[in-house]
Order: sequence, then structure tokens, then C-alpha cells
Amino acid sequence: MISNILKWVFSSVVFLFLAACSSGSNGDPGLGAEDPKDKGDGNNPIVLQPKPFMEQNQEYTMVMIEAMLQEAPDQRELQRLQDEANSAADRLNQVESELSDSQARLAILRKQLKDLEDKNANKSSELNRLQNEKRDNEGQIWRLDNDINELDRRIDQLARDIDDRRRQEDNVVRERDQIVRQKSRLEDERIQEQNKIQRLNRQIQQNQDEMARLQQRNQDLRQKKQNTTDPNEKARLQAKIDENRQKIDNLRQQNQNHRQNIQVAQNRINDINSRIANLQNRVDQKDQEIREIRRQIVTLEDRRDDFRRERLSKTNRRQDYVARNRQIDREIAFLDSLADKIADKKAEIAREEDNERRLIADRDAARAHYAQVSKEHSDFSADLIRKQQIIWDAEELNDLALEEFYKNS
Repeated sequence: MISNILKWVFSSVVFLFLAACSSGSNGDPGLGAEDPKDKGDGNNPIVLQPKPFMEQNQEYTMVMIEAMLQEAPDQRELQRLQDEANSAADRLNQVESELSDSQARLAILRKQLKDLEDKNANKSSELNRLQNEKRDNEGQIWRLDNDINELDRRIDQLARDIDDRRRQEDNVVRERDQIVRQKSRLEDERIQEQNKIQRLNRQIQQNQDEMARLQQRNQDLRQKKQNTTDPNEKARLQAKIDENRQKIDNLRQQNQNHRQNIQVAQNRINDINSRIANLQNRVDQKDQEIREIRRQIVTLEDRRDDFRRERLSKTNRRQDYVARNRQIDREIAFLDSLADKIADKKAEIAREEDNERRLIADRDAARAHYAQVSKEHSDFSADLIRKQQIIWDAEELNDLALEEFYKNS
């Protein structure tokens, strides 16, 4: 802007100098000459008319300088008006939003008031209905309490029965374990007797082998005795034969004793087997008792679980009735307080209506203020456009004047 002003000032000085040099010969008016036709009437803007070059140049220059110097303040004023218009628009939007919210609240409050008045009109019948429902619910609660108490008694009895069966199971298991231990001891005894028989049989076999060897030895000795003529040798051999015969008799007696002991051991084994079989039967019987007791326990536990589920169902139903009665108490209290609630709701509506009227007044004021500020902004913008047009016109006329001046020079 400053550079444009300096350019125009320099150009004006040059033109004034050239005009002064040529003014004497051309007879043009001097600097500062005034044409009454160029003055405004006070209401309409000045219209620039073609004049002699010096006067035109001076006027155009002053117009340009004045317009350029005023450009920055005008822009600041335009921005201020724009900011004020934006603020007014924001305020108008805020008030309209608050008014819309207030009207929505009023609609809700009026509907709530209508609902309260409808309920108040049907208050007696509604109270009777609620009280009857509450009495029915209390009867249901009483019956459910009795059912729950009976179920508790049955559950407790089943718990005692289950404990009894488990104690019985423990006793039978202990008896079975005792029988198994007895059976195990008998099996150990049977093994000992079987080992004894095996040992005796081995001893008998060894004795028989020894008897066969001694008998063979006696045959050899008799053969030697027959073959010898020496009486002493015969006597010695006979003594040896007698000794071996005695050993054979002793071994035979031992084997007889061993066989008797084997028979005793076998009888003992047979007795043990019989006792083991009896004990095994008792073990099988105890196993059957244990299975039966456990089956009874499972049956009792299933029944107890059924009772528990039934009790839970009845407890939930009872809680539902209790919760419903509490709700009924709140509804009855609400019906009893309907008159106060209606009065409070009407007062609330009145306050909201006052607020609505205040907001309507604020909205109208905000609209008027926004319209005023918008008009000021629009008028000022139009004035700036007019000033810019003057600058453009001055530039164009000055260019024409300069061109004419050069032609005349």
C-alpha cells in the first residue's frame, strides 16, 4: 500500500512539473481550479469528471491516497463487523437450541402430567386391584414357605439317611477288609502246607533213592559173602548187610511217617481251601452289600438333589412374589401421593413455560441483533466495494488523462 502511494505521489509531482511547463502556452486553468460541476450534493458520491490535466491529476491523486490510507482501517472494521455477526449468529443458535430443548421438556412434562391425572382418575380401582394382588401374593408366599419348610425337613432327613448309609458302607468295608485279611492268612498257611508237602515228597524220594542204593549195596555184599570162604569176612559182610537192612527199615519208616505227615498236611490244605471258599463267599456277599448300599446312596442323593432343585424353584418364586409386593407398595405409595405429584408437576411446567417465554424473548432479541449486525456488515461491505470502484475509476481516468496529455504535448 505504501509503495503504491509513493508511486502515485512521484507520478503526480512529475505530471505537475510537466503541466507547469506547458500551461502558459495552452491557456489551461492553474492548479487548484475548481469546477462547480465536480462537487457532490452532500448525499450522492462524487462523480469524477474529465478536467484539465493538472486539476485531474491532483484530484485523482488525492482520491487514490485517501482510499489507500483508509484501506487498512476499513479492513479492520470489516473484520470486527464479521466477528460481531458470527458472535450474534452463535448466540442465536444457542438460544434457539435452548428453546428447542425447553419445548421438548415441556412436551414431556405435559405428557407426564396427563399420565398422572389419568392415574388419579382411576385411583380407587387401581388401589383395589393392587391390594387384591398383594393379598394373593401373600397367600402364595405363605404356601411357598410351608412347602420350603417341608422340603428342608425332607432334605435334612435324606442327609441323615445318606450319612447312615455311608457309615453302614464303612462298616461293611471294614468287615470285608477283615475277611480279606483272614483269607490272606489262610492262603499263606496253605502255601506253607503245600511247601511242607513238597519238602516231604522230596525227602521221600531221597529216602527211596537211598533205599534202592542200600538194597543194591546189600546184593553186592551178599554176592561177596557167597564168593568168600573166610568166616570172618562173611561175618563182617553179614554185619554190614544187617546194618544196611536196618537203614532201609529206618528209611521206610521215615517215608511212612512222611506220607502220614503229607496226608495230615493235605487234610489241612483241604480244610484251608474250604475255609477260604467260605471266606470268599463272605467277601462276595460283602461286595454285594457294598454295591447295594452305594446304589441306595446314589438314589438318596438323587432324591435330595431333586428336592434341592424344587426348593430353589420355590424360593425363586417366593422372591418374585416378595419383589412384586414391594413394587405394589411403591405403586400404592405413588397413588397416595398423586395429588402432591400433580401439583409439583404443574409447578414444574409453569417454571418451564416461564423459561420458554424468556427464551423466546431472547431468541427475538438475538434475531434482531443478528439482522442489525448483518445489515451493518453488508452495508460496510458495499461501501468498500464502492470505494474500490472509485479507485478503479480514478486509475482509468488518470490513464486516459495521461494518454491525452502525451498526445497534446
